[in-house]
Amino acid sequence: MHDPVDDMKVRVRCPECRTTFRERVRRVVHGDRIVCPRCHETMHFSGIDHHHVNEDVARFIHRVEERTCHSSVGY
Repeated sequence: MHDPVDDMKVRVRCPECRTTFRERVRRVVHGDRIVCPRCHETMHFSGIDHHHVNEDVARFIHRVEERTCHSSVGY
């Protein structure tokens, strides 16, 4: 079943050039490689759980953005 939250966008901060840009939740949560549009740094996020049925959408987005806007990047 498709979760509509997957199509939402979250803020991602590049650790190299510190640019903040937006990326789809599904790409971040599924561990896809994300490329900074400014400096072309490749990022890979891990350890972010999927959205649970009973979880508030705003709380989930906040949790994902906490992981993508700090230094929790795995290469």
